[in-house]
Amino acid sequence: CDTGFGHRLAKRLAENGFRVYAGCLSSVSDGACVLNLVPNVHVLQLDVTKEDEIDEAYKEIINADYQTAWRLCLVQFCFIAHDLSLLARTTARRVSANAALWAVVANAGVMTVGPLEWHCMDQVRALFDVNVFGVTRVVVKFLPLLRKTGGRIVIVSSMFGRMTGAFTIPYCMTKHACISLADGLRRRFYGTKLRVITIEPTAYRTALSDPEEIKRRMDELVASLPPEAKKDIDPARVSKVRAMARVFVEGLLRDDPDEVVSDMVLAVREEYPKAHYRTGGTADAVVRFLNHLLPSETADYVLASVAKSNGVCKKVKDSTEVYAKEDSI
Repeated sequence: CDTGFGHRLAKRLAENGFRVYAGCLSSVSDGACVLNLVPNVHVLQLDVTKEDEIDEAYKEIINADYQTAWRLCLVQFCFIAHDLSLLARTTARRVSANAALWAVVANAGVMTVGPLEWHCMDQVRALFDVNVFGVTRVVVKFLPLLRKTGGRIVIVSSMFGRMTGAFTIPYCMTKHACISLADGLRRRFYGTKLRVITIEPTAYRTALSDPEEIKRRMDELVASLPPEAKKDIDPARVSKVRAMARVFVEGLLRDDPDEVVSDMVLAVREEYPKAHYRTGGTADAVVRFLNHLLPSETADYVLASVAKSNGVCKKVKDSTEVYAKEDSI
């Protein structure tokens, strides 16, 4: 909950009468300090790659004071408790005041951008450790409590959990895995009260998708390569890939992350939530539909044609020149 969707979700639910346990990568980060000032929010230290921190979060949840008539909800990087009177107005299902956990929202995510061959295996593992294994660790830990309450597992994946970009292969692999996890759990618990939901937004303007942050991470990829691999990488090629990433990311980015947060709230609170919330605009919906409908060969051709279009090529050229000048300074 330090930044991004999780941070906004914690504040939104707290403002609407929810009690929030916000698990942050750093409990003393700027974002965590902001959340500490929000009524009904309690910040916890939580790195989902560390079993001991997940165990401590679990203990905090099961030892919560249920006598205050709160109903708990865990959001990965956020732990949330619902006021029962509020729930009674929004859902027909009720539980006793001593119910434990209502929902897990698995919101952890990191990203790299660059050709696959620029990634060493340690970097690929690091992506999976957060985006896949971190999600799985938290879900497995809290699943017994969720089964008792018939609550929610909400997994934040991505539009790119259904399609794969040429320069985001490891990231897309992790998001595909998250959707597979959610689909399997949803089918396993079909017919029970437990609901499993995915949030699959397009790209939004957050810290994760900031063009300068993407450039920094791409530079880290190249810098971490072994010397024999690095010598085969042309600096001009690096500048062009940076430019292509920037053009395509900025072309996809939507400006209002609260669109995603609203769907996350629905996933937690609706009596009959959708299996998938695919947040985005009309153009995103068309891209999703065509990706699902078209044969792979046709989709590949369309994407390649867009990438080679005059407008895109000009933007890439202009951006490449900017990056080349920056590198020469």
